[in-house]
Amino acid sequence: MRVASVWMLAVAVAVLATANVGGVAAARTEVDTEYGRIRGDNEPEARLTGFYGIPFAAPPVKDLRLQPPVPPTPWNKTLDCTVDKFFHTCPQFHITKNIFYGQEDCLYMNIYVPDEAEKEPVPVLFWIYGGGFDLGDEFEFGFYRAKNLAKKRRVIVVETNYRLGALGFLANEHLRASNPLNTTGNFGVQDQQAALQFVHRCDHLLKPPPPPLLCSLTPTLRVTAYQFGDELLKKAGCSNNANTLECLRGLKTEDFFATAKDWPIVNGTAPPLAPVMPWGPTIDGSKHGLPDRPINMIRRGEFAKVPMIIGTNHDEGTIFVPAFPKVVPGVKLPLSTADFNRTLLHFFNHTTLDQIVQMYPEHGYKNNDLRAAYVLRDFFFLCASR
Repeated sequence: MRVASVWMLAVAVAVLATANVGGVAAARTEVDTEYGRIRGDNEPEARLTGFYGIPFAAPPVKDLRLQPPVPPTPWNKTLDCTVDKFFHTCPQFHITKNIFYGQEDCLYMNIYVPDEAEKEPVPVLFWIYGGGFDLGDEFEFGFYRAKNLAKKRRVIVVETNYRLGALGFLANEHLRASNPLNTTGNFGVQDQQAALQFVHRCDHLLKPPPPPLLCSLTPTLRVTAYQFGDELLKKAGCSNNANTLECLRGLKTEDFFATAKDWPIVNGTAPPLAPVMPWGPTIDGSKHGLPDRPINMIRRGEFAKVPMIIGTNHDEGTIFVPAFPKVVPGVKLPLSTADFNRTLLHFFNHTTLDQIVQMYPEHGYKNNDLRAAYVLRDFFFLCASR
């Protein structure tokens, strides 16, 4: 699932000139951030400087596990951000290898600054990877390379991590009560916001910070999110009581994750794509989380008044088809007419199904797999975007 956002900010970035040592240009560039100075790696062939592994929030471990992000501890010495290596992936199961990997200390970003930024303001492209809130990283399994985009387009590109799965989106009443922001189930999106705000505060134009921007294709009501979260508590051996937080903080990282075949399907409480993509933001009623359904907030004018471009991929629904047998019990591929109907009834009611069958007639498609892919593409992406 592509759930990604690109935000454009016109900013001026103060980049120090590359030092000259013994007549040879040193491939190091340093800049100041609000938390301390960082050193990046100047790459003459690409005409840019890469800053790798910049901490924008404190490691979300121990007492900060399952809590909104907080600022990192400032550093006095220049932080070495020159290592071009993706070693801060947040915990998850690998999309194809089905193995657990990653580390909880993962709230870092990479920034690529073209040489032009030394002389004039250039746009900033802030990229948030997709993955249905359950998987992904700034390298996106090797499919993306932000450095290449910065090199080609001559813009500053920021790529950031955010917490995934239960560590990023577990909602629970005791978690809500344990933090002063009175929010729960949105830690991963709050990580995205913390990263956006960190970049925004580097802006020398001193524009006022933007209002909170939280949106999701499938936000979950708080009560439903609590019910679904209880299933993880049971699986992890934690009771839903005053000791819940202590129990959760004592778990191993991998205890928060389960393969699709091990995850229980809970009708009425699980997101529609569970157990393949079981997590997502929670409508927790907090102004620091998600106060209401995004469409309701938009109607009330409670959104950032900024220019936007919204688009979708042509075959966005195709990726869901292989998941149908795991999402809908008894369904097999390729989809028969009966299994097509059974799959759609997992997402829609009978009245809507009848309308869908009329709008997407079976004779109009090569097979029912393609037919179902188009239906879900239009429902989850095209209609939502419009």
